[in-house]
Amino acid sequence: MINKLIIITGYSSTGKSTFAQRLSTELCVPCFVKDKIIEAMGDGFGPDNYLKCIENDTQAAINVLLYIAEGFLQIGKVCILEANFRSPFDKQIQSLLNRYNVECLNYFFTGDPDVLWDRYTQREAERHPALRPVAQSRDDFIDRVNKAGFEDFTIGNTITTDASDFDKIDYDELISIAWEFIIN
Repeated sequence: MINKLIIITGYSSTGKSTFAQRLSTELCVPCFVKDKIIEAMGDGFGPDNYLKCIENDTQAAINVLLYIAEGFLQIGKVCILEANFRSPFDKQIQSLLNRYNVECLNYFFTGDPDVLWDRYTQREAERHPALRPVAQSRDDFIDRVNKAGFEDFTIGNTITTDASDFDKIDYDELISIAWEFIIN
């Protein structure tokens, strides 16, 4: 039996979480989002420790996501993972895929750094305090994007989507690709 896993990754402020939730609803497949795990950790550690969450969040949250995914894959169930996966997380994920004979569909969201920076700063006030922006300036944000290693994350069949303009994304087509992936 071949197991299936859907990964949604890419740059900040590209609509990954929104798409992941929509895809989850359309496919009736559970979705696990890195930022939701970080929020829960932040709430558990309390406001005095939000800075520690921000500094240490990614690896811990990825470990939790992979633990959850492994539970689903062990019993042959599909799930969706959303995070800003990048190298070196690909080695951890590839190990999981190999262990459970998993085929992976990877949605990679990218976009114009200036557009993404504008979105990033606009949503700062509404974000959970444990997720407050790490980048302090446009140049810092773009530098982080350029150094992130997203392009090195080559797990599964990758569908790249430019999210610079949400109105130009054919979400129905992206969902159709996922349906095809699951049933074949």
